Amino acid sequence: MAVNSTNSIVQTTLTAPTILYSINAQTGTSYTAVSTDAASFVTMTNAASNIFYIPTNASVPFAIGATLNVFCNGDGLTTIQAVTSGTTTIRSVSGNGGVTTAPVLRQKYSGASCIKIDTDVWAIIGDVY
Repeated sequence: MAVNSTNSIVQTTLTAPTILYSINAQTGTSYTAVSTDAASFVTMTNAASNIFYIPTNASVPFAIGATLNVFCNGDGLTTIQAVTSGTTTIRSVSGNGGVTTAPVLRQKYSGASCIKIDTDVWAIIGDVY
């Protein structure tokens, strides 16, 4: 490895890079994402239906490209929803091809990634309906 005059690493090969996420275990019926969730894996564990809220950009300014990973770890299904309807846009296509603005993780042990694609716009990709 070498560092050039602009302090950039050049001619470097990464061998078997590993990304480790912290686990943010949630057990309530609702949880609103915080800035550190962009580097974690949020598990939603509750016997009742629960909601994973994505905050507005004004509240938590995640960088465009940030990813929030959500996993339904309990019997209650997890809905992914904007904190303030109409302010944050959720874009997702359900398993049956319908467009949904509040996708639900399909079953226990389903997961999804929420990717910020614009200031207050999130794309949801995963096992949702």
